[in-house]
Amino acid sequence: MKKFLIHILFLILILSAKAQEPAAFHQLFPAQHILNPATNGVRNSINGYLLYRSQWTGISGAPQTQVLHVNAPIRAYKIGIGFSVVHEQIGMRNVTDISAAFSYNVKTGNTGKLAFGLKAGLKNNTFNTSKAKLSDDSDALFNNQEASILFPDFGFGCYYFSKKLYAGLSMPSLFSYRFATSGAMSSGIEKQASLYFHSGYFYSVSQNCVLKPEMQLFYNQATSINAQVNANLIFKDKFTIGAGYQTSKAISFITELNLKPYLIIGYAYSYNFGWLMNVQTGTHEIRLAMDFGLETKKIPLLNTIRDF
Repeated sequence: MKKFLIHILFLILILSAKAQEPAAFHQLFPAQHILNPATNGVRNSINGYLLYRSQWTGISGAPQTQVLHVNAPIRAYKIGIGFSVVHEQIGMRNVTDISAAFSYNVKTGNTGKLAFGLKAGLKNNTFNTSKAKLSDDSDALFNNQEASILFPDFGFGCYYFSKKLYAGLSMPSLFSYRFATSGAMSSGIEKQASLYFHSGYFYSVSQNCVLKPEMQLFYNQATSINAQVNANLIFKDKFTIGAGYQTSKAISFITELNLKPYLIIGYAYSYNFGWLMNVQTGTHEIRLAMDFGLETKKIPLLNTIRDF
């Protein structure tokens, strides 16, 4: 029975790895730099962040993700550039994704802009069964097998933004990987169709308070369509509090604080109320961001996208 449960948990972790590549972040807006290359350089600032995410705390081998990202505009040429390193651990699987992004924007109407972006990088995927904790060391499925694959990856996206509205569509990864076992571990590359749609709106509640509803739709062949909806209140452009719901049966709570004009800390907590609720204590996501504006005058709250 114990061996059977280990096999089931093993399969769940592998399927979740396949289904949520890239990771399903709860701080939707900052995550777009990873998911949509067209968002790089849309603000008049050099900005970047560190993010750590621990999913399903309490389950051994549950997903953990670390992100380093930086991006900047080159205004004279209407382009943006970005650089990202994403590392993810899920059970016996490790993935490191290093990528660079390029975007170009054109003006549409009086206040709107439309950006197009491309991403190129390298992914290294390693699968090592020696990390499994077994009650029966003779289990052939977990007999110290290891496979690794390094391959190039590409993504693209488009992004529209104005003073109050933003929306983007992207395919962040054109390729996936596969690990198979038939006596010995093997690996290979396969095409992957994953699409993200993200949109939000800034609504002025009062002079010092802005409501920002946002949504994200995610589609791939493994999970069909997943959706996340967030609602955030921004106070004086310094403090944000919000909540969200995912169709994967999870609710989230989000907060963000501007410690300095250039220093931001964000935190999100989510709780899965599906069948996992009895074996995990939630998901934690923390982000430390720095934003160095290229303009000396203060920009009104509704004239910019705060999270970028």
